[in-house]
Amino acid sequence: MTMKESLRQRWNASTKCLANELYSQLAQSDDTKSSSSSQSRLDSAASLLSNAISNISNQWLDRVESLYNEPHRAYHNMTHVEDVLASIDFLSWTSTEASSSSSTCYMNPVAEKDAA
Repeated sequence: MTMKESLRQRWNASTKCLANELYSQLAQSDDTKSSSSSQSRLDSAASLLSNAISNISNQWLDRVESLYNEPHRAYHNMTHVEDVLASIDFLSWTSTEASSSSSTCYMNPVAEKDAA
């Protein structure tokens, strides 16, 4: 598996976690859970939400990749991103904060570029 495929796989796994969490929150807030039509509407909404999250997420990953692949990036490039994520994975067993910081690693060049 290439680095790009590995990063995309990791990114997609994160967005699936987000979609599942949103589905759980929707299901908990639905006070007519016993109705099959209500469950059908919930499932339909969850599917639309999951697809929207996936599409937006892929657009963001494409943007992050394009920013990290800019010619002037000698060190802070996609290889660096993969190294940082591997370090986060390695250290995540020592801290619950480590896994939450991975999104910051992805978004740092986007925030820098948009602030300029």
